[in-house]
This record gives sequence, C-alpha cells and structure tokens, in this order.
Amino acid sequence: MDAEWEKLRKKTCWLEEKVREYDDVANEARKNNAKVHFGRIFEICLQKGSELPDEDPNKKWKGRSVFQGNRVRDAHHDHALFAELGSSPASMESGKILDAYGSQPGFSKQQADARQAYTQALFEGITTWVRLPKNPWPSSWKGYRDPVCPLRLALYGHPDAGGIWEKHCETQLKSVGWIPILPEIWQSVFYHPELELMLVVCVDDFKMAGPTKNMAQGWKDINSVIDMDPPEALGRYFGCNHVEQQQVSCPKSEHPFARVFEGKPAAIARGNPSPVRREDFWEVDLEAGAVVRHHVYPRKKLYVPTEDDVLAFPMMGTARVTEFDSKEELHVDDFNQGSEAKFDWWTGRTYFPLDRETPVEDFTYALASYKKKNPRSKTEAKNKVKESRFKPPEYIVNKPTPCVVNKVNSVTYGMEDFLGTCVEKYCELAKVDRKTLRHAATPFHEARVAKPVDPDKEPAGKLAGIASRILMKVFFAARMARWDLLRATQAL
Repeated sequence: MDAEWEKLRKKTCWLEEKVREYDDVANEARKNNAKVHFGRIFEICLQKGSELPDEDPNKKWKGRSVFQGNRVRDAHHDHALFAELGSSPASMESGKILDAYGSQPGFSKQQADARQAYTQALFEGITTWVRLPKNPWPSSWKGYRDPVCPLRLALYGHPDAGGIWEKHCETQLKSVGWIPILPEIWQSVFYHPELELMLVVCVDDFKMAGPTKNMAQGWKDINSVIDMDPPEALGRYFGCNHVEQQQVSCPKSEHPFARVFEGKPAAIARGNPSPVRREDFWEVDLEAGAVVRHHVYPRKKLYVPTEDDVLAFPMMGTARVTEFDSKEELHVDDFNQGSEAKFDWWTGRTYFPLDRETPVEDFTYALASYKKKNPRSKTEAKNKVKESRFKPPEYIVNKPTPCVVNKVNSVTYGMEDFLGTCVEKYCELAKVDRKTLRHAATPFHEARVAKPVDPDKEPAGKLAGIASRILMKVFFAARMARWDLLRATQAL
C-alpha cells in the first residue's frame, strides 16, 4: 500500500501544495458560479489471480489507491454529472485475430503492461478536488480541518479516467506510426504498416504480433511515448493461459475440411444416406396453384409453416401434400389437424394451396392432375438453377490433395484453473459435494436445440436464486476459450 501511494505521489497525481479547506473552495465556486467537483481517494488491497494455485507467481496481493467514483459531488453537494467518456477496450475476438496473425511462419507474439496506465494521462474536464486518507497527509497539512487538493492525473476509479487514458494512448501510438484498424468496429486495435505489426490494447495490457525481426523496434517505439514494462512471451492474458506450440504436426482429424482435400464425402449421421445438405427454399407455382417448400436439407418431421411463412404467404391454405424423393406415394393431410408423424430422413417437397379456402381433397386432385400433365419444364429448370447455387465443398476441388501436410504454429487457450473455480462456486452455492458430480461426456448435444420458453409458464428452478452468479462465471470462460459451452450456458 505504501509503495503504491509513493508512486502516485512522485508522479504528482494530485497537487498537495495547492491544498485548501473544502468550505473555502465550495463557497468560492458558488460565489463565482463555477463548476467544480469534490471526491475522495481511498486505499484497497486485493488478490490478483485468486483462482490460481498458491504456488503460482501470478497470484499476488496488490495495493491500490483509487478515486471513489460513486461519491462525487459539486459545490452545492449535489451528485456530479460527467461527460461519460466511455472507453472501448479491445474485444476478445480481436485478441484471437492477433493470435492467428502472429502464428504465421517467421512471426511471433508478445505482451507487456503499461505502468499505472491511467495516471500517464493528464486529467481533463471539470476541476476536481480530492480528499486524501488522513494517515498519509503530508506534515504541511497539520492544522487543516477538511483539506482538499486538485486532482492532476486521470486516477483509476474516476468515471472519465478510462476514456481519458484511451484518448491519450491512441494519440501517442499514432505519433509513432500506428494506425487504428476499423475503429468503428474494433476499438483499440492498431497496425504498423512499416513494421507489419499488429497491436491490441485492453486497458493497460498490450499484445503485439508480427515479424519476429521487427518486434523489438515496435516495443521500442511504444516505450518512447508510453511507460511500459519489459515485453515477455505470450502467457496469461485476459484471465486465460495462452500456450504456444511451434512447428506442430496436426492429425487429419483436426482439420475441419479434411474430407474436401482427401476427396471423401462427409459422414452421414446415424449411417443413413441422405442428400448433401443445402438450404431449403420456397417457390410459388402458379400453374399448380400452390406454394412449394423444397426440402433439400434432410428432415424427419413433416413441414409446418412458421409465423414468417404465414406472413409471406397470407392466403396460403392449411391443406398439405408432402412428396418424398425416396418414394412415389404422397402424404396428404391438413397441417392443423395432422399428426406428429415421423419418417426416416427424407428430402422432397411440401405443397400448400394458394387459396386458403381450398379443401384438402380438391387441392390433392388438382395437384395430381397438374403433375400428370407436366405441361412444361420451366419450374423444374428454375429449381435446378436454385439448387446449383448450393454446391457442397467436396465438389469444389477437382483433384483431391492430402491435407495437413505442413507443420503449423498453434495457440491453445487454457482455462482449466478458472473453470475449476466455477465448479467450486457451484458446489458452494448449491451446497453440493464435488465428489457427487457426474462426468458429462459432451456439454451440449449437437442434435438438440434449445427452445425459448414462455417465462410466465416456466416454473422456477431450485437454483434460480444463485444461477446468475454461476452462469456469468461460466459464460466468461465459454466466450474466451470454451465455445462448445456457449449454447448450453445461454440456454440455462
């Protein structure tokens, strides 16, 4: 705590020599109709990396002296209003793009911290006076009753400090050749065209990637305008362990498009042959007096129009004629009265009458007569054109070539320790013994879809009172490294 305080004092974070009594400053501001703010600085001590094992060097205690941003008043003792200079630190996605960029041959990745980042920027905005904790008052303040002094630097905790630091950081980086990449989409992401380096800034964490030969120069340029710690190899960033591997030979099973390069068709679920998966589409066949849903994506159930379908075809009737590609007979019913019949995986077409008043029998007879006449092939030609837009990847490569033959550089995102704390938090709040938890082979079955439930009809669960405290922890790990948990977490 003392070391932190002395650092801020040496940087002249506040102007102790301009100390005044609070009443004098407030009375003067009211008399001159001037805007001033009053706040206080307090000390906190916290454990960084608390989820890590005790022997981990990244688990350590830190002392901080911060501005109390939720208790700022003006000269009239009213709540202070701020310019809301919202900061926009880099997103998780931009950090992963940098990992991919830095995994190219001859490239590397490093990270470094800005020292006391916010306080490297001068405070801007309405003049702010602060009260200091009494124990570190300088001896010259003896005799003061309620001393305050002006805040000089953007101390962390102030509502505008993040925005002030971000503006300062971007200005300094631009001065040494860095340019923002798509600032309207990716804030705090920069590129150096001369050095071919990419930089991601998340508050005080700087993460850089590019040609290994240019990395030292990149850090040197940044350090000339921003006070930085020495760079180090990529490790723990954003609460996630980044494990790098160089020149790794991956098995074919890890390549998502191995079947394309090997010339092998994709495996069909459950061993049943089915057509290549494409997109289903609608067609209006005026000659048949029907709207047709073409099912090129294998399904088991009969098709029931959705609310969007009804809006698109408001006059569509409820009569339903299903035509299967695998057999000649038709399945005829009214989808408002039809059963929940299931079939083997099938593709084909579902016909609905254009006129909602058309009875099922009349529509079936008219459709059968139309298909027997088959007056022209214009409709079929259109279908073929539409289907040709959806080519499976195995038909794109004419001459298959082996895949994953070159060694690659990889980055593995490890959050085992953090997810362990998620389990511990669940056991603590749910009062469950961890030894009783069963192993889950997969976090979410691919064939099942989470359907929204009417909140008024959904009964409250036993863990409703503690669910958010657990799920928000899991959700962070899911977004950062375990994307297979996203659907399960969102469903819960």
